[in-house]
Amino acid sequence: MKKFVAFAIILCLVFAGIVGFALKDSFPAKQEESPEPTEISGTPAPENQPEELPEVKTIDYEALYQSRDPKEVVGKINGKDLLWQEYFYNIFSQTAQIEDYFSNMAMFGIAQDWESPADESGKVNFAEFAITTVEQNLLQSGAIKGLAEENNVVLGQEQIKEMEEQRQNDIKLFCGEDGTEEEFEEYLKTIYLTPELYENMNRINHLFQQSFIKIYGEKGELLSDEKALNFLNENDYVYANHILLSTVNDETGEDLDEASINEKKAKAEQMVSELREIKDKDELLKRFGELKKDFCEDYGKDSFPDGMTFTPGTMVPEFEQAALSLKDYEISDPVKSPFGYHVIIRLPLSPDSIIGYTQLGTPVSVRGNVANIEYYDRIDKYADQLTLEYSEGFERPNLLDYIK
Repeated sequence: MKKFVAFAIILCLVFAGIVGFALKDSFPAKQEESPEPTEISGTPAPENQPEELPEVKTIDYEALYQSRDPKEVVGKINGKDLLWQEYFYNIFSQTAQIEDYFSNMAMFGIAQDWESPADESGKVNFAEFAITTVEQNLLQSGAIKGLAEENNVVLGQEQIKEMEEQRQNDIKLFCGEDGTEEEFEEYLKTIYLTPELYENMNRINHLFQQSFIKIYGEKGELLSDEKALNFLNENDYVYANHILLSTVNDETGEDLDEASINEKKAKAEQMVSELREIKDKDELLKRFGELKKDFCEDYGKDSFPDGMTFTPGTMVPEFEQAALSLKDYEISDPVKSPFGYHVIIRLPLSPDSIIGYTQLGTPVSVRGNVANIEYYDRIDKYADQLTLEYSEGFERPNLLDYIK
């Protein structure tokens, strides 16, 4: 199965800084909001940067581009013409990322170039890896279009409007507030994009999104309960909610004095006693929620008000062991961890539990996550059925012939 490379809109779950004081790698002091993952090109330079950095060899893109006519048909993907200009843009896009990687490694004094091994086997260098990835990207673009056709997905007026808005935003971004269409086309030339290719890329992106919505719904809500619950059970997920009474000073990270700690413990014991007296499940959950709102000192409580669905090894051992020992709707004794006293309730697994957040801060449910995984798998399988046949006389470019 091919790795999904070109359209990696994967939902990155960012627990750190959101879950709070039950997470194993949390810290006693209050944390800032988790930063978004840094792109390769944005990797900060190391503090002790070497005096002489390794030379970074780059591709002579113009020489490679001029080696063919932009309109030359260099191959077919399932019978549809593939022009050199589209093939080349994919090379440019992929190799530019790899060159950024080389530059970042050079900051650490690590020399990497196009002849360096790109995988653990050492049999594939970066030049070969780049072209192979280009081929996968092209097949996956074809798979997205094919899957859209298969599911009768067409772009409506709303998507066309969004595409135009995206174009106008890009003009402002790359050409300034007063940028013109002509200036934008000139900019596109600098990255080897034609206006037609630019539009096609936007169209594929919208087809990708609309196909997902058609099959799974806006947030995966059309995925069955069975599939979501199977995912939870197969991956040993646990669902629990908790109230934390912190025994750590937020500002200093040091333990509170003994009297304050004993007071927190007594309050936790009082909560446990009260909650265990409630026999009705709905009333129990309601009261637990009220107590959590009023007394919980976990900074992540607003992100996961109804509890956390997590896998073994994610939470601090004390919390995890206590949660695993409980039956559904059972209340734990006060559980002491490095962060304080936890009052825990074990809950039945739910297909709509929130298991993380996207980079934009959008909550991701179990159902949505499984739908996302299944969708990428569908596209991969579709791409596996497609073929890229090069035109007679055309050979895959050897990037090593175009190193500056």
